This record gives sequence, structure tokens and C-alpha cells, in this order.
Amino acid sequence: MAASDTTECCPEPAQTKWTDWQQNADDQRDELVALESILEGTGRFHTLSTPKTDIEVDTSDVYTIQVEVPVNVGESGVRVEAWVPHQHSVNATQHLASRVPTAPKPLFARSESGRRWHSSFLVHHLTPLCLHVTLPHTYPSHSAPLYSLSCLWLDTAELGALCHQLDELYKTNKGLPLIYTWMDWLQTNTLSILGREESVLLTPFEALEEEAQLRDPRALPECSDLQNDLVAILWHDHEQEYLEFAQSSHLCGICFEEKPGHDFFRIDGCQHGFCRDCLSSFCEIHVTEGTVQQLTCPEPKCDTRISAGVVRQALGGESYQRWERLLLQSALDTMSDIEWCPRCNVAVIRDEEETINLAYCTNCHYSFCTQCHHSWHQGIKCEDKTLRLQQMEEDSKSSDVRKQARAKQLKEDYLSEIAVKKFSKPCPHCKTPIEKFDGCNKVRCTRCCHSMCWLCGKEITSYDHFSSTACGMFGAFGQLNLLVNRGVHLLNEAPEGALAVQEALQQNPRANVIVCLRCKQRNLRTQFNNHVKCWQCHANMCYQCRQLIPGKVTAHYAANMPCQQHH
Repeated sequence: MAASDTTECCPEPAQTKWTDWQQNADDQRDELVALESILEGTGRFHTLSTPKTDIEVDTSDVYTIQVEVPVNVGESGVRVEAWVPHQHSVNATQHLASRVPTAPKPLFARSESGRRWHSSFLVHHLTPLCLHVTLPHTYPSHSAPLYSLSCLWLDTAELGALCHQLDELYKTNKGLPLIYTWMDWLQTNTLSILGREESVLLTPFEALEEEAQLRDPRALPECSDLQNDLVAILWHDHEQEYLEFAQSSHLCGICFEEKPGHDFFRIDGCQHGFCRDCLSSFCEIHVTEGTVQQLTCPEPKCDTRISAGVVRQALGGESYQRWERLLLQSALDTMSDIEWCPRCNVAVIRDEEETINLAYCTNCHYSFCTQCHHSWHQGIKCEDKTLRLQQMEEDSKSSDVRKQARAKQLKEDYLSEIAVKKFSKPCPHCKTPIEKFDGCNKVRCTRCCHSMCWLCGKEITSYDHFSSTACGMFGAFGQLNLLVNRGVHLLNEAPEGALAVQEALQQNPRANVIVCLRCKQRNLRTQFNNHVKCWQCHANMCYQCRQLIPGKVTAHYAANMPCQQHH
């Protein structure tokens, strides 16, 4: 009876008619051609072997294929969890995961017993199931395909449950092509049938003898190295997310044009996308102007740095090399023990003994003083600036043309250095000289983007500094420094209009003051005249309605108008 059942389910080749074999061969060929057409370009269909001939029947000469089946995940994603032995290097796993550009970094926490680590992270794409199928000559007329099912994030029992469901599908669709039906069912129902819609658990496969006897031999769990498997899932999620982005259209936040995703750059970290033309121009501007520290995401209120990989693609050869040099230079400028060689302009580390003020350039072998940047003069004070300038004046009168040009260049550099020290203050973060032309005492360095207080020179992060210290947000009028002609002349006296307002308020705090609607300067209303002309920008304003007066002033105060000039 048992032999009879076996023959009916899977008959031997000798018992199968030649016409059935031929029909099965045609059906198998048609099914695989259809599958290959459906999955073309996805890289998920692989033919491992094909029959060599259709004339002579050889039971070992069959079709063997491998199909990768993606699993549908809900819109909210699925959480991947893993229990890691305490001997495992958590830092190594986090380091590998950090190389995935858009990956959520795995969180690790010790279990209550302290013997294991628990890791958890959210993804929207799981690695696919791998369906390995062999088509016997009796398929599809008399038997099912021979198959195995493997997966990275399912254990033996879960894979066995899926195999059982595939067997049930064969019974329902006996005699019909089955592979696509299996694929579609696995893609749609895997998580729901296993109750894994919200989370999956990575479990390393341990080939215990008891499990080997109980498990379905077609169920092949793949999880063996938790570190590599965690990173593999993160990389797959990143690649699929990028593929979906590239295949759809998006609006560029700079030019506001809709373009296909493959014409976009995505910034790692914030995931904001901008078209290649706009982001390339954006990067080029910052590199040209030398403001590489400000090369952050163009999205408003987003300060995510643009990664080196995106900058390399956006800029190309020479501009990218300049970006690297500027970035290195700005990093070196923030180091307190770095000086720049006055001869070859190479970064030099100061001598550890600070009192000798020595720096030695290994590039041009020049030893120089870190105070005056001239040749090192051990035990001798730096040359007086006035004497140095006089020496330059004498050298500039020399009959030697080269010496004369050299003296002129040194003089210009020296005067520039004096002007910079006189009119600027160093950034407390990167030491770059900063000039303040006008405005409040909170200034921002254009190189490193850090803010400082102009009065005390300390690095600050907000305006709270001016309410908690003796520093004022605005200096007195007598301290207003307005640089004219690129910082050569200083105007230290306050304008007459500002002095008049200040004097009037000292005499009468309730004086009629109106703030200019254009330049924000304070102005006085004289006697009962509602027409006020700003002393700073010469804008015409009405004190009564507090509005700017365009055109003729008399028209604003005409008889049919609500405002009166004298009231």
C-alpha cells in the first residue's frame, strides 16, 4: 500500500509515458522563460543548470534555479532584534554599521543577567528569502518541485512552517506551474503567517543533534555570524531605499524643479536630496570662496555636513583636491600647537618647550620664531616693529631692483599684519582674524561658523551671554567702529542724529521717538510735526500712523487723508 502511494505521488521514470515527459519538459521551459521575463533586470533569478538534451531522458539532467524572494514590510517598517553573547565586540559591530550611510545605528543594552547584549534597529526592507528549486521530469504533471528555503532572519522552525505552507499550495494547485505561486505567496504572507509583522529575531543556527533530527531538511537558516548579518541587513535596507528613491521623481529644494531621483544627490544623515546641477554649484561656490566649513545641507534649519563621498561626486578632480586642502587647513588652524612656515606655508608643530618660541619646518628646514615668524633668535627679544619698518624703508631705497622689490613686498605684508592685529580679533575656536564692521557684539566666524563675543573674545552659543555678563549686546555710540575703505580708517564719533536722540532721552525719557521702518534707527519727532525724516537713511515717515510715506509728503497730509501733519 505504501509503495502504491509513493508511485502515485512521484512515479518512477520508467512508469511515466514519453508524452508526459515531453509535455513536462515544454511546461518547465515555458514556466522558466516566463519567470525570467518577469524578473528581468532585478538580479533575483538565476538558472543553475539546464537539461542538455530533450531526446534521451536522464533523471540527473534537470532544471535547477535559484530565486530571491523579497518580503513585503509594512509602512512603519519592522524592528530587527538580536541577542548577542557578552564576549561579542559591540564596538566593532557599531563601527561596521556606521559605514552604512543611511543606516539607523544599532542600539546595544545588556540583559539583566549581564551575559548577553540586546540589539535593536528599525528597517523598511529585509534581506530576501532564497528559494532553491530543482524541477524533476515528473513536474508538473505528477510531482512537486524539489526545493530548499533559506533566510538570514528566520530560524529553523519558522522556515519549516513556510515549507509546510508551500506543500499545501502544491496540493491545491497540483498539475499546474507552481514556482511563481510560491514566490507570490512568500512575498505577501511570510511575516503575517509567522506573526512577525512588527519584529524579527536574529538567531544564530547551532547544529545540535536533537534539532537535526527534528527540523525539516528543506529549512536552511543562514544566520551564523551576528555581526556580519546585522550589517548585511543594514546595507540591504540602504540599497533598496536608494533604489526606490532613484526610480521616482523628486522636487529639488534649490531650483524647485522636479527631476528623476537618479539625477539627485542625497545627503547622508538627513537624507535631504538636491539635483546634481544645483548641489554641484553649491559646493563649487563654497570651495571657491574658501568657506568649506559652511558646506552643510542647503535645506533651511539643517546643519548636516555634506559627506566626502557626495562632495567628490559633485566637484570632480581639482575642486575636490582644493576642498581637501582647505578642510585640512581649517582643521590645523584649530590646533593650538600648529604654526605655518613663513617660507613654504606648510603646517609646522611648535616645539614642546613653549618658552623658546621655536618651530622647525621639516619641508624647507627653516627654523623660525613663533612670535614674530622671523628666523629663530634664541635668547634675543623679537625685533621692535618700528625698527623693523625703518629697515624696510631703507631697503626699499636700495639700487638693487630685486632687493627693492623684496623690501616692498615685505613692507606691504608687514603693514597688512599690523592692520589685521589692530582692527580684528582672533576667533576663539580657529584663531582666524575677524573684523566687526557694525551691528551687535555677537559675531560669527565665516571659517568655522562658531560665534564669539566681540567685547570679551569668548566663544558663545546664544545671546544669553549678554544678559548674564558685563558685556553689552551693543557698544556705546562712542565705541562704534565703522571701518571705511576696507578697514584703513576708523570713525569713532557717533552721528549727530544718534547723539541728538541720546541727549533727548537723557533729558526726557518720554520723548517722542519713532524707530525708522527701513533702517531701524531711532528718530525724534520735533515739536508737533508728524512728518519725521530719518537722519540715517532719509526715509520719510508719519509719526501718527507709523508708516513710510512714499512720493510727496504733502499728499499724505492732504485734507481728505486721515493723518494731520501738525497735531
